[in-house]
Amino acid sequence: MTRDEAIELLKSGPKGVEHWNSWKEESTVEDQPDLSNVSFIACNLDGVDFRRAKLTNCRFARTSMKKAVFFGADLRNANLSSVDLHGAEFAECDCRRASFSRSELVGAIFTYSDLRKTQFDSADMTACVFSRVDMTGARLSNAILDSTSFYEVNLADANVTGVLFYKTASFCRINAATCFGHPLFKRYAEDQDYIASRIDEIKIERFLNSKNLSRLRQDIASNSAESPIKLRGKLSDQLRLRYWEPLRLGAHEVWLWLWARIDYGRSFSRVALMAAVLSIVFGVAYSTGDMLHFDEGVTPNWWYTPFYYSIVTYTTLGFGDVTPKSEWGQVLVTIEVILGYLTLGLLISILANKVARRS
Repeated sequence: MTRDEAIELLKSGPKGVEHWNSWKEESTVEDQPDLSNVSFIACNLDGVDFRRAKLTNCRFARTSMKKAVFFGADLRNANLSSVDLHGAEFAECDCRRASFSRSELVGAIFTYSDLRKTQFDSADMTACVFSRVDMTGARLSNAILDSTSFYEVNLADANVTGVLFYKTASFCRINAATCFGHPLFKRYAEDQDYIASRIDEIKIERFLNSKNLSRLRQDIASNSAESPIKLRGKLSDQLRLRYWEPLRLGAHEVWLWLWARIDYGRSFSRVALMAAVLSIVFGVAYSTGDMLHFDEGVTPNWWYTPFYYSIVTYTTLGFGDVTPKSEWGQVLVTIEVILGYLTLGLLISILANKVARRS
């Protein structure tokens, strides 16, 4: 197929795209015409197969390219502004200096692609996936990042001014140290990267422990005649990998789960709500267990007294007008005081972090 025939076919609409895709399946890379510098403005190219296509300096403005496939395509300096790219796939593409400004990239996938100095200004990147791509010097000004995923992405020197990001966006193994224009985005991205790395660390440790345990069992079975000292050491390692390590990693997972409940130490309201709930729970325990002693001449005997005592204990004020009168009452008071100190420390830390001036 000649270059002119390919251009005419692609511009003819859905039937032409279907014909092009059929021809692509039967042709080799060498047979493909060079489509560089072609204008496809306002065309319908939904589902087009542009695998290994040469599309440098092409103009696709206001074109519909839903579910288009760009595997290995050369899109350097291409203009894809205001293009509908819902569900499009960009794998191993060279998109250097290409423009996706104001484009609909909902559900699009970029993997192993070169996106250096690519423009995504005001693009809708909802549910978009960026995996193992280089976005050095890219422009994401005013882009929408809702449920967007960044995995092993280099955002060095990227311009993120005015980017609209949601907490549904995920970041793992990224380089955002030198991106600029939106300090809150940069901080959130690096926070999420740290959290994701902690979660990955547990998964990796579980995998390595499983492999080491299997290898150790085989070693013990094949070297049963070893000296008692060496054998005892291997049996000790086996017990550690089989029982202690799963418990340790399980406790780490529980800690991460609890940490997530307070938005990883960033939510003042969640910690305050947790404190209120715990105060009520302890108040109910005091009232149902008949655990308190108080002077009726000083402290009124009504339904609120156990909750009053719980709040005073939780905040570690401890006025002394109400005291525990049973062993379990003392245990509960001790637990509540410890939880109160921890919560107070959390609240102070979060408040200081929110109020403190940052560069």
